Amino acid sequence: MTNSHFAIITGLGGLSLFLYGILLLSDGLKEASGGWIRRLMSSLSRRRLPAYSAGVALGATVQSSATTVMAVSFINAGLLNLAGAVALIAGANLGTSLAMQFIALDIEWLWSAFAMLGVPLRLWPGGERRKRLGQALIGFALLFLGLRLMGQSVYPFRETLSAWLVGPEHNDTLGLFARLGGALAFTAIVQSSSATLGILFSLAKSGVFPEISHAIPMIVGAQVGTCITALLSSIGTGPEARRGALAHLYFNLLAGGLAIAFMPALVAVVETIGGPPHRQIANAHTVIMITGGAVFLSALPLVVWFIRRTTPFTGTDTTLSHLDEELVDQPEKALDAGDRELARITRIVRRGFALNRMLATNPRRSMYHHVKQTEDMVDLNRNAMRAYLMRVAGHVRDHASARRLQWMNLFLIYLERISDHNENLAYLSLDLKQNLQGDERAFAQALCDKLYASIEPVLKTLEEVWTAGNGSRMDHARKIREYRGAYLIESENRQTEIVTRIANGQMNAVAGFILAEYVSEMDRIVRHTKKIAGLLERAGETT
Repeated sequence: MTNSHFAIITGLGGLSLFLYGILLLSDGLKEASGGWIRRLMSSLSRRRLPAYSAGVALGATVQSSATTVMAVSFINAGLLNLAGAVALIAGANLGTSLAMQFIALDIEWLWSAFAMLGVPLRLWPGGERRKRLGQALIGFALLFLGLRLMGQSVYPFRETLSAWLVGPEHNDTLGLFARLGGALAFTAIVQSSSATLGILFSLAKSGVFPEISHAIPMIVGAQVGTCITALLSSIGTGPEARRGALAHLYFNLLAGGLAIAFMPALVAVVETIGGPPHRQIANAHTVIMITGGAVFLSALPLVVWFIRRTTPFTGTDTTLSHLDEELVDQPEKALDAGDRELARITRIVRRGFALNRMLATNPRRSMYHHVKQTEDMVDLNRNAMRAYLMRVAGHVRDHASARRLQWMNLFLIYLERISDHNENLAYLSLDLKQNLQGDERAFAQALCDKLYASIEPVLKTLEEVWTAGNGSRMDHARKIREYRGAYLIESENRQTEIVTRIANGQMNAVAGFILAEYVSEMDRIVRHTKKIAGLLERAGETT
């Protein structure tokens, strides 16, 4: 193997370590946070500065693309509005830039120290948070080791790379956009602007860029390319969630456009700040993000209007959460908001069942994806409401409110379990598609449709429990038990029918096994509704 080949392999290995280090660092910090990220995002409002500040914190820890993906999921779940998401995304881009400032420090030699600290924390028995912190330190170690290896591999090719990237023939407008497009494409493939910036740091240290102006188009390309992650995550979500993903793209197009349009001024600012070439790249990145954030933040209502105006998406958005942080110290009003929130979450669960009913009659991977998204929405809302009720509990002073809060939390727990079974049904629908043929498939689709028709009144009653003016909870409990009884008769008839078809050779044993599991999952859902009915009866007795 020649030295050139060895250098190329070393560089690719360094890039791999850098990417994996970012992943370990981001996931480790996210898990070590103990849920503060989720609580922070679910408490954001239209106020631009708190959302922007939260974005900076999140971007510095879990990177801008990961923050935007979370923002998209929170918008889709109704826990974050578009205005708050725009400010959050603007801050996340600055936060990532600040993280890159740290990476640009000349501390690569500390990779071994990070590894020696991280490995014992990760491997020794103990708390999960400490293990995740160890994982983050291992991520730092791999990140800096990868950066060092990339720098070593680039150095032998510095003259060739400099001629290829910034030679005289590449100094015109065409060359500028070629560098921008190349960085954009690479970042879109690896889905990490940090990886592209890390490569730029290594190139700059090796003397590839005679001037900072040569690297600025690549910085812009990296920022635009990283938007692909959020755009992909928004597929199949509601209109507002898709607008949230596009807000990330709009932000980076605006910030990048300003950087290209006013490049002489940007270069002057960066050169005034000074520092070695790789530090100048980090500084240029930060200045670009600050400029874009200032524009987005100062014109937030106009930005939100423009995003909606240019994205005439159709579809149904999830209603925004009713949980109001300003009501936490007013338990009675907060619990009234909790009632409305439980009705909203139940509507999401019912939507998941409606999608599952469509999936059972026409199994498609895209429809399965929609069902899975609905389950994720329920999980996010359940976690947000649980945290909200805990904060309200700290202000409860009377026994009636305390009991009411406990009933709500128990209802929420059972509702989330029902949603879990709904996700299991989606898995089984895909299994049925693979194992059923002809008449078997038609029979299974008709059977599932009858069961969904039988269970829908139960779910509708669950939603009505928390809607004002819909009768007493004792009445709802009675209706749930009646609908449950009708469902159980339907379920027993369908199970008998499955056994009969298998005995007559009209259905293969594997298909019958999966179909029986399908019915069993629906039975478990109804079992949870029985528990909810019991809760409602006990709650009714104490009111």
